[in-house]
Amino acid sequence: MDRGLFSIAVFLDLKKTFDTINHDILSTKLDLYGLQKSSLNLLGSYLANRTQMCSVNGALSGTKLVTCGIPQGSILGPLLFLIYINDLPNSLEYSSTRIFADDTTLTVSGKSIKM
Repeated sequence: MDRGLFSIAVFLDLKKTFDTINHDILSTKLDLYGLQKSSLNLLGSYLANRTQMCSVNGALSGTKLVTCGIPQGSILGPLLFLIYINDLPNSLEYSSTRIFADDTTLTVSGKSIKM
């Protein structure tokens, strides 16, 4: 704006980010980063076959298989999330990206608002 350009910013606060991580995509990314098969298998077993249930007024629901996401409150959770979104800026052609944890800002500037 100081240079007389139009600027647009989009602020993203990803909700439930840890709950939405696709295990197959995460595994592929970890493989691309060079994790050995034994490490990938260990992480796969850490994420697989997890279940959850809900308690309301002392009544428990049935268990439900969790097919995506990473455990919250774990030491590995934030690291796995960052690995998962680390390549987001590479997929954007016209904007700059700033990422801090699950907060992301997309910005673009130009002489005109027309593309």
